[in-house]
Amino acid sequence: MRPWFNAKQLMEGAILLLALSLVLFSISTNALTPAVNSTHFLIYDLANAGSSYDQTLDNYLEQAYSLYIGLGMKMTPPCTGSQYTIYVVPQAQQAGEAGITDIEYNYNQDTGQVISTCIMYINITANLPSDLLEHTAYHELVHVSQYAYVQYVIIPQNYPWYIEADAEGTASYYTNQCP
Repeated sequence: MRPWFNAKQLMEGAILLLALSLVLFSISTNALTPAVNSTHFLIYDLANAGSSYDQTLDNYLEQAYSLYIGLGMKMTPPCTGSQYTIYVVPQAQQAGEAGITDIEYNYNQDTGQVISTCIMYINITANLPSDLLEHTAYHELVHVSQYAYVQYVIIPQNYPWYIEADAEGTASYYTNQCP
């Protein structure tokens, strides 16, 4: 009686599957290699903005972080690891949007009290002029600080205008720019 499988075909299939797995692993590992790995930030350039742009963004983010910490502002921690994940993307979210900070928070559903918050990632639009890139870095890090203070979910839900106005005003003040 012949077996229902051919040992040679089975071995060829296993080798092909292994080779495919190695290729996919290599692609995914390279895709997740940060363009910049600094003290507080991992910058992934998904838009191919270039190393100069990525490094300039990192410099602005580190300057803003140091300034805000020096002023006594608390910072919401990253959701994973000790560095914030920054994605340089073709467009942050909507047309005209220079950056967006994605925040995760857990809260008591009975009281609405926030139990914990963390920063999932920050998207920054590629190819912004230097002054707007600086302003955007400072603006998004204000959001990183804001969620360290939010105590009830009703605040970000009912007052999104205040959250944006605060970030815009603070970034404008410290960068001396009002885009």
